[in-house]
Amino acid sequence: AILSHWEFDSAERIALPLIGEQDALKQYFYLRRNILSTTLTIDNRELSVLNTHTAAYSNDGTKKEQIDIFKEKLDEIESAGKLFVGGGDLNAIPPESSNYLGTAFPDRPADLGKDFELENYETTELEELYQTYTPALPLYADGLNSYYYQQFEEVGDFFSPHYTHTIKINLTATDEIPQILDWNRKLDYLFTNNDSGWIVNSHQTHQATRELSDHCPISVKLEW
Repeated sequence: AILSHWEFDSAERIALPLIGEQDALKQYFYLRRNILSTTLTIDNRELSVLNTHTAAYSNDGTKKEQIDIFKEKLDEIESAGKLFVGGGDLNAIPPESSNYLGTAFPDRPADLGKDFELENYETTELEELYQTYTPALPLYADGLNSYYYQQFEEVGDFFSPHYTHTIKINLTATDEIPQILDWNRKLDYLFTNNDSGWIVNSHQTHQATRELSDHCPISVKLEW
């Protein structure tokens, strides 16, 4: 959903590919991933706002295909000379992430069924988005931002104020993982093509929402 203080001029649901490895019956009842593409007018300027939620449990490249389609829609808006804010739960980790273990993030219960097997987390899935557009949270320091993703990325350290995903099961501490995992990776994003970009250091990851959802909100202010 996209909620706005300003009235929408248009809204469109863009269907994304289904997981190809599923049989027809499962596809019929499974989640229908999509992009919600909207436009609104603020101070006589048009802004496109897009939201999506890509596949969490595909093992046939469907998630990357959905991410690529999402970027194509952003490219169309950019080519038309219009401004956009786009993002959502992309179920992918940032480029050059240190904390990735293929499918073996240490939060997966041993008895989880095959239907919930994760595709390998590839650090390249969001590279084109990061290279082309401006993320709400930059990967590296740029002389202006005091908050950036790699600031807390260390191998073996699954704790960061920028992680947006958690789990709702009880885990037991081990010698390898002495602390109980909480937020353990970043999966949620906002991007813009606005020349001014986001207001410096206005990005927030709201981890105090731990009891509300397995993902936490992110927020940022846009220079308008």
